[in-house]
Formats: sequence, structure tokens, C-alpha cells
Amino acid sequence: MLKLKLAVHVVLVLFSFSFSYADTIDQYVPITYGELITMEYNSKHGVSSYYARNRTQLTTDFQDIPANDSCENAELIPYPYPYSGTGTSIDATLDCPSLLYWYGVWYMIELPYEYNDLTITICGLSEDLIDAGIIIMDDCNCDDLIGASTITFLDQSECSTGFSGLKLEFNSIPISFNSDSLVYWPVFTSNSEGQPIDFEYEVNITEGEPPPIGDTCEDPIIIPGLPYADTLNSCDFNNEYNFSGNDVVYEFELDSCRIVDISLCDTDPIFDSYLLLYNISDCGNIPIATDDDACMGPGEYGTSRIIDTLEAGVYNVVIDAYSGECGEYVLEITTTTCPIYGACCIETECVATILEQSCDSLGGEWIANEDCGLGYMCPGSCQEFLLGDINMAGGAWPPVVIGADVTYLVYYFRGSELHSSCLLNDFWCSADVNGDCLIIGSDVTLLVNYFRGLATLVHCEDCSSCWLAPEDIPDDEPEGWPNCDE
Repeated sequence: MLKLKLAVHVVLVLFSFSFSYADTIDQYVPITYGELITMEYNSKHGVSSYYARNRTQLTTDFQDIPANDSCENAELIPYPYPYSGTGTSIDATLDCPSLLYWYGVWYMIELPYEYNDLTITICGLSEDLIDAGIIIMDDCNCDDLIGASTITFLDQSECSTGFSGLKLEFNSIPISFNSDSLVYWPVFTSNSEGQPIDFEYEVNITEGEPPPIGDTCEDPIIIPGLPYADTLNSCDFNNEYNFSGNDVVYEFELDSCRIVDISLCDTDPIFDSYLLLYNISDCGNIPIATDDDACMGPGEYGTSRIIDTLEAGVYNVVIDAYSGECGEYVLEITTTTCPIYGACCIETECVATILEQSCDSLGGEWIANEDCGLGYMCPGSCQEFLLGDINMAGGAWPPVVIGADVTYLVYYFRGSELHSSCLLNDFWCSADVNGDCLIIGSDVTLLVNYFRGLATLVHCEDCSSCWLAPEDIPDDEPEGWPNCDE
């Protein structure tokens, strides 16, 4: 017997193989997606078979791979319309594994108008069609797709073949959809057992209207300010992104950090909506937040809500839905101020980075946007400094005098601010390297000459006694350091 261990996770796969014959073959042969397996057949009977039905059925019925199996070999559906034809996805190979992961065939559809309303009817040719591809693409790159705006299931009486099928509608496709005025239509078809089947199709295009504002990320509804509310019907828009529902795209801008509440909770009657929030640069691609059914109870499907903390910037909201649903919705967007954290100082100790009211309850002094964890020194505290260590970072050990200190001092003269964790007195004492108790251009010159071995750094005697000369820095942190408060 022949044992095949099939390492597959999809219903439709295509393999070609022949194998060596013996009385029995008792071994496992791993087979992965789309892999060509060859095993020589040493008897006078050879077998060449395709596995193109399902994961458990192996058939020796040989059929050719369809001529339009790949996007590069797509079959042209030309104007004028309507245009009818037949096809098959039997023995088709894998398409767009990172996006579609189905086994289908390809067609190209010519776009004759500036805006095109495309209708595709697809029916089983010799048995009922239960499932089929419902998307179109602008090229063969397998990096994006557009779903049908409307999907209608057709019973046997509605198909000329006498077998069930689907009707797909795509609205307002611009002639500039791609540079060749074409639409790519990848097709897979299957019956009730998930097996590929033959099909009949009809393509019709009529002249359409320009899409409404809000139909795409490139032409969103601009929200003039927050808070904001709007009521529209998503059925009036097209399905451009994500799920099979029609999409509506909004854009808003924040000038500071805000907690943003985006809600469809007041929508009535409800439909199975889905909310997505994007940075403007990623609209339609990678959302920063999503939600499904947050307004509903456990196990219920319906309206959605996103609450998120956002920094200043421009953002897009996309209203989508499952299962081709759409309807009238109520969108509400409100914001509140982000909490501001700061260093809480009790006497000279930085005890925590917390909210102002929390620091007040401790009887401390609150300094906005400072962080104890980053070495912030509270007012009145002593920070050890090293003469010449002009860019000193609070709490850094060991202190060191390097070329960057020259650069830092030069930029200070050009108007740059001091290091956020340095006290003015400590900066002055470390930057005054010529001993005249001033910070002037000659300090830069002396520091440069110090690196050349031509000068010695001199400390101003009016500074705090909490300082070290460069030659006094120990190799390891001495016990008891820092000792300024002793």
C-alpha cells in the first residue's frame, strides 16, 4: 500500500507525481503546498496523477492546467458588453499565497468609461456553484484587492445553466484603475463539497457616476473639528477595503495628545459593523486599532466602538461591515485631554513619576513632563559634576570628558537648551574650565587645547564644592558616592 502524509491545510491543492512500484510501499512521504513530487514507477504500468479534488481523494483523471491559470496569462474579456463565456477552476494552481491563497483562473476586463459599474454573473455549468471569488485587482502584484459592493446569491431559476451561482457588483471603477484601463478578475469556483467546478459567466459594464466623497482613503470625508457627529448610509458607498461590507472613510487631525472615543453605538437599526483606525500614511493597510461589536452584549453582533490614546497627527476612520452588510449609521467622535505625568519631588528627592493630583496628595512639588526614572534632579538637590563634562547626563556614571562636550558648548552659544536633567549651577561649574567663573568663548578654546595636551582645566572657586577634576575620577564608583549631602 502507499501511505501519503499530506502536509496541507486547504481544500484545493494541486500536485503531480509518479511513484516506484513494489508489492507494498510502507513509508510516509511529506507533501507541502504546490510541491512537485516525483517517484519512479519500475513496473510496466506508469501512473501520472493530479491531486485536485480535496485532501483525502486521489484521482488519476488527468486534465490540463487551464490556459488562463496565472495572472500573466489572463484571458481578455473585451468590450462591447454584455460578454458571456465559460471557464473552469479544475486543476488550477495556487494564486497569491500571501493574499488570496486559492486555486483559480484569471481574466482581464476592459473598462470603456470614465467611471464603470461592473456586474459579473457566475453560475455553475453542470452543478450548483456554492462559493466563488468576489474580488477584483488592479495588477498582478497580489498586494491589494477590491471586494464587490453587492453580492447576490442566485438560485437555479436565476441562472441560464439551471444551476445556482452568484452576482457581483462593483461600482464607480475609474478608467484610471490601472494604466491599461483594465480590471483583473481572479476566479475560483467550488461546489458544496469544496471541489472546483466548471462555470459560465456574463460580464456587463454600464457607465457609472463618480464615487462619493468618503469612498476611498484618497478622498475622505474631512472632519473639521472635534467633537463630531455624522449620519450617512454606508450602502451609498463602495467596498474598497478589508471586509465585504461597503466602506466609508473619514479623516481628522489632532494638534496634541488626546484620548479619542469613536462610536457607532447609537446606530439604529444596527448592522454588523466593523471600525478601523489608521495613521493617514497607512490608511487601508495596517490599522493602529480595530473593533467589532464593542457596543453589544456578550455573544451579540452589531455596532462597534474604539477608544484609544493618540498623539498629535492626522488619522483616518474606516466604517466597514461583515457579510456585505451596510446601512444607516450614527458616527460620534469625542476627545478628552491626555493625562500629563511629571516628577514628584519631596524636599530634594524625586520619589515618583505620577499625575499632578497624586503628587499633591503626597505633599510634593510636581514638575510636568519630567521623569524620575530618567535621572531628573529635584530643585535644591546636589548633582555631582566633572569639570569639563559639559553635556553631563544626570545620574550617568562614570562621568567623562570627551569631544562631544566641545560640540555641546558650541551649540550652547548658538542658543541650544541645557540638558534637561542638569541644574544651571552644575552646568556652569562644569563648563567654566578656565577658572574665571564665566562661560565664554575662551572656555571652548581651552577645552580644545586640553584635548591636545596643551592646557589644564581650572575650576571656579565660587562653584559648589561638589566636583571632581578629571584626574580625580576613580576607576570604579567609590563607596558612598555621591557624598554631596554629607
